[in-house]
Amino acid sequence: QRFGNPKFQGGDIIGKAGLEKYYDDILRGEKGGKEVEVDALGQEVATLLYQKPIPGEDLVLTIDRDLQLYGENLLFDKKGSIVVSNPNNGEILALVNRPSFSPNLFANGISSSDWQRLSSDADYPLTNRSVQGLYSPGSIFKVVTAIAALEEGVTDRKRKIYCSGSFELAGQVFTCWKETGHGSLSIVDGIAHSCNIYFYTLGKARNSKKIKILCINDAIKVITGIINNICS
Repeated sequence: QRFGNPKFQGGDIIGKAGLEKYYDDILRGEKGGKEVEVDALGQEVATLLYQKPIPGEDLVLTIDRDLQLYGENLLFDKKGSIVVSNPNNGEILALVNRPSFSPNLFANGISSSDWQRLSSDADYPLTNRSVQGLYSPGSIFKVVTAIAALEEGVTDRKRKIYCSGSFELAGQVFTCWKETGHGSLSIVDGIAHSCNIYFYTLGKARNSKKIKILCINDAIKVITGIINNICS
């Protein structure tokens, strides 16, 4: 990076990943310097030029320490990720990944044995599951299906759909998380109970083009601003 960017010099400490890399320009500050006049013995006799160093800016994270610690404890011996965000402004209050690794391993140059251990681990500890993993949206997408069905007039607040615990489509049987079924549900109840069968039935009757339009118009595809190329 030093040769690719003239502002870097030998011995500089640079942000190599994550927030430190993304905000390196404002965290770095500006170097100072002094040009002096010396006598024959090398002793400083006068200052010819002085440039005061400018410290870098501070970076304050939105991480809530207690929430982060709670999440770390929940996933202590498990595999997965936890993300807690403020729905009003998108602030990340907690972001936990397991398995993970200690960033301190890289502080002074990671050893070949540690690198081999991390890079060959079948559980991929170097992968930030929260932002680098690709997962289907799951039950949160039921809200989009509900909005599309309401706007198309496929259903309304009063219409009931019966959940028996299973749903057959194209010769394949899909089950609800509640195996005994939820019985008759309104759209509000369907969302409240996150009933799979309710939304299988509703989804079968709705227009897929409408779903796509909603995804675009309601900002489902908008970039979150979370850095997605970080491993820690």
